[in-house]
Amino acid sequence: MNNLNFLSVGDVGAFIADIPDDLMLSLNRQIKQIQNNFTDSKSYTDSLVGHIKHEYELEKTKELDNFINECVVEYNKKWPEYLDDVNVLSFDAPVGLYNSWVNFQKKYEFNPPHGHSGIFSFVIWLKIPYDLEEELNYFSNIHQGSKTSLFNFLYTDGLGKIKTYNVHVNKQFEGKICFFPAQLHHYVNPFYTSDEYRISVSGNVKLCN
Repeated sequence: MNNLNFLSVGDVGAFIADIPDDLMLSLNRQIKQIQNNFTDSKSYTDSLVGHIKHEYELEKTKELDNFINECVVEYNKKWPEYLDDVNVLSFDAPVGLYNSWVNFQKKYEFNPPHGHSGIFSFVIWLKIPYDLEEELNYFSNIHQGSKTSLFNFLYTDGLGKIKTYNVHVNKQFEGKICFFPAQLHHYVNPFYTSDEYRISVSGNVKLCN
């Protein structure tokens, strides 16, 4: 796996890595078909908390299945205690991709703080339509700095205080995945400086039959 960057988020972790070229092509091909025909695509908004008008279910592909399986292996290498603590069955069961969807996020839309069901979740950024520096300067007089457009994790520290881990997603994040425990709360701030879509793919990893 290329360009692995491990993030220490509270007592658990996450990582950011490049997705392979074949997966990028596969996702872009399916997403282009959806974007060209929102009306006939399967909306996923009733299953999500995002305040985003255009969110659609993705079909499973071998490229995404295989890569997500690699992500599970990499996560377990770094934080093996996480899966050791997932004691929901009395027998071993594999984990694998359960569902995935694409988000076409417009200016001012956002994802409020939330967690997911399952074992792991992920986000893959495919298009970042703005310049991050311009976004952060949009409210440049904000106390403790602007947070516009950022991807964020929420966690509690040893004193029980709620902390935020900010991921400064810029154009260099196109073609990257962030992989993390499903119940780790996260949210996505709105952006303000572009009229194009911010396009990302999200999904969940669960126990497989």
